[in-house]
Amino acid sequence: MEKWRSGNTTLDDDEWDKLRIDLSYTLEHDPDNPNIHKYLALAIEGCFADVAPKNKAAMPFGHEASVHYKKSISLRPTWPFVWVNLALVKYRPGETDDEFYHALHKTDELDPWEPGVQRMIVDVGLHYRNRCHVMKKSRTEYYRKKFKAHST
Repeated sequence: MEKWRSGNTTLDDDEWDKLRIDLSYTLEHDPDNPNIHKYLALAIEGCFADVAPKNKAAMPFGHEASVHYKKSISLRPTWPFVWVNLALVKYRPGETDDEFYHALHKTDELDPWEPGVQRMIVDVGLHYRNRCHVMKKSRTEYYRKKFKAHST
C-alpha cells in the first residue's frame, strides 16, 4: 500500500493483485469503512489505467470499481473525491448515463474549491457538452469560467 500511495513507483500485475487481495481482506473485517471501499475501487481500476477506453476486457473491472465507489458514497455522501471517481469510472467506457451526470453534479456541488477535482469535471463536461441533456450551454460556460478562475 505504501509503495502505491507514494506515487513514485509503478506497480506490476502481481503487486496490483496483492493490493486488491489485501484490501479485500481488510474490507471483510471493516465493511462499513468508506476509505477501504475507495482504495479498493482505485486498486481495481489501477491495473487497467493504461488500457484504452471502451476496452471490453477492462469493462468488468470498471463495473466492480463502481460498486465500491457507490458503497463508499453511501457511507460518506459528502465526499467529492469519490463522486468524481465514480463519474470517471463511468466516463472511461462511455457510460454517460444519468448516474454519470449526477456524479458530476454532486462533485461540483460538494467541492467548488478543489482545482484538481474541478479540472476533471471541466475536462469530462466539455467532452460531453454537446451530447448532455443535463449540461446546457450555460453550464458549459460556467465550467469554463470556474476552470479559468482556478488556473490563474
